[in-house]
Amino acid sequence: MILTLWMTLQVAAGPSSAPLPKPLTDQHIRDIGCVATLGLLADDQRRGIAASRRFPDVTARGRKYAGIVGDRVVFETGQPVAVIGLAIRRAVEERQRLAVAASDQGKDPTDILGGLMADCLPLLNAVIPEQPPAVPGEQTGNVTANPPEPAQ
Repeated sequence: MILTLWMTLQVAAGPSSAPLPKPLTDQHIRDIGCVATLGLLADDQRRGIAASRRFPDVTARGRKYAGIVGDRVVFETGQPVAVIGLAIRRAVEERQRLAVAASDQGKDPTDILGGLMADCLPLLNAVIPEQPPAVPGEQTGNVTANPPEPAQ
């Protein structure tokens, strides 16, 4: 009885129509690495680490870039979000290991970040261009950057 029910359900379900996930390409791996690099830099910038100031502020743009890249990789590969998140965490861990190894060898770990940013900053700028700082009182669309105080 149970075997018959199971077989009936299998036949009714038919073959799985969901496509199999695709492996990550070299471009996906590169972009995931840049998400990790930008995330580490943004964390240093939020914490006020002096060496991070030699780079443009990536806190907001890096967050947007991570979302865009993550969504694109999930869409293009069919991999679950959790798998892509794991790939990003592994890339972060690898970059942290590189920095520790550089420090252990008496080298400046920020040189590692500088080398990685040389590859990642152009990618970030291509996807989310850096915006010039708003001028106080300048019109930005329908809202001013610093609206005048209301009259009393």
